[in-house]
Amino acid sequence: MSRPFCLLRIAVRNTSFTISVDRMFTISIRLAFTKARDAMRENHAAA
Repeated sequence: MSRPFCLLRIAVRNTSFTISVDRMFTISIRLAFTKARDAMRENHAAA
């Protein structure tokens, strides 16, 4: 009776973990992209 519920809880925990990792990955990629874009803009302004 409780076994499927336990498996469901594990699945939910894994899903939330995956979502949090995906969000951190997306934010870090966005930050890196923004920094690179700003650096290119500064280089163009200097040149």
